[in-house]
Amino acid sequence: MRQKVQLFLFTGLLACLALFPHREAAAQTIDSTELNSMLAQNRSDVEFLDIVASNLPKESDLQKRIVASLEESVRLDFFARMWRLQGRSGDSFRQLRASRVALREGYRRALGYYIDTGWVLLESSAPGIVRSEDPVAGHYMKLGFRDLEAARILYRQGVRHARETPTLAIRAYSDGLRRIRRARRYGLLALVESRTPMTEKDRFRTVSLDDLRENPDDEKDTRSHFQIVQDRLINLISRRILDASVQSASRGYPIQLDLLELHEDNYGRLLGDREAQLDRIYDELDVSSFHKEESLPKRNTLNRFEIPASDSDPIEPLRDAQPGEEKPDQNP
Repeated sequence: MRQKVQLFLFTGLLACLALFPHREAAAQTIDSTELNSMLAQNRSDVEFLDIVASNLPKESDLQKRIVASLEESVRLDFFARMWRLQGRSGDSFRQLRASRVALREGYRRALGYYIDTGWVLLESSAPGIVRSEDPVAGHYMKLGFRDLEAARILYRQGVRHARETPTLAIRAYSDGLRRIRRARRYGLLALVESRTPMTEKDRFRTVSLDDLRENPDDEKDTRSHFQIVQDRLINLISRRILDASVQSASRGYPIQLDLLELHEDNYGRLLGDREAQLDRIYDELDVSSFHKEESLPKRNTLNRFEIPASDSDPIEPLRDAQPGEEKPDQNP
């Protein structure tokens, strides 16, 4: 009986050992699939912030800070993809998470500035809209302030997320950027509607039944909504009915908005006189830094008896500094 029990245990042990490689391979497959999805999402978030950073005022302090966060995120994303190609999922995930942390800081700064631009546009348009008493323009203003408040709520949600969950913060910030862009679209529509002469508005144009019968289908307006609003802006600005830009310092610092550039940015388009920051970052990417990250410290297990402890690499502080934030001085 004892021999049968030992034989049964031995057989069970062999079965477990035979199953271990298959389970490990299955787990590695699941990890690889999830990691590929996370890398694709990180690339999408980087490209979204690239348009935002490229359309910011040139050589401004805000643009430099956001571009710095973008450069750090792209560098770490490159490390993550290099480790992924070598089959080291753990190291790839570690670099990917650091890339998300750097990217979150850029999103936070961008959304804060976009909220200020939304305030400037809506507040600058409010006096003329109130004076005109146009119900359609007033309705657009209500929708604009509604989306502006929604973007502010999403900004606060992103700030409250812990440092260990950068993806949740980035999702809140990106949703906030989309909402504030829609708020500014409503602001431009309200501004155009309030400044358009009454005789030129379609809803006040007299149309007879003969005009409807004689109007062929091929003469219908096939322009997109973006092109229609852009043409109306150009028309009003060229006739000096509408100013080409609005400016204000109500947010604590001067903000000047070009209406045509603002209209293009609201639809996520790169401005005509700008170049994508992402192309420059990839061209200037230091590939050799990947090997520096992989190199051993000055004093390691191989030379710890030859190298004194005083020559070791400096120890980073326990408190991780935020991207763009100065680290505390080690020797005060």
